[in-house]
Amino acid sequence: MWGKSFVSCGHVVVLVDDAEASFAFYRDVLGLDVVASDRPHPPQRPDEPPAPTPGLGVWLMAPSSPHEAALVGRQAGHRPLLVMLTEDLIRLRRHLVARGVDVWAERRDADGHSLHFSDPQGNVIVASQPR
Repeated sequence: MWGKSFVSCGHVVVLVDDAEASFAFYRDVLGLDVVASDRPHPPQRPDEPPAPTPGLGVWLMAPSSPHEAALVGRQAGHRPLLVMLTEDLIRLRRHLVARGVDVWAERRDADGHSLHFSDPQGNVIVASQPR
């Protein structure tokens, strides 16, 4: 066995057909670092939100083939594309709902508390607060 060779995940690639909406969602709503995007020019506004916290980055890519285009919004089928951990799921839920994100499948069990929501493309994301 090779052992643990990786210390973290640098970024995840998300296929998008609406770079503007996806950029705003991942950066402004989730606070993730959008490491690359097919978005033409980032906004340079004085009221721009603060820079995202370091960690997982999202690489937004336009599909480059009909096969990839068919995967937009369902890269993982009907399963979660991302499972993200948080220290305060209740606060996160309020934050998401206040920004118009549809939250469903909220669960509490012996392992913790979780909820499901979707990105603008329809990919399922799970947020979890472990016990």
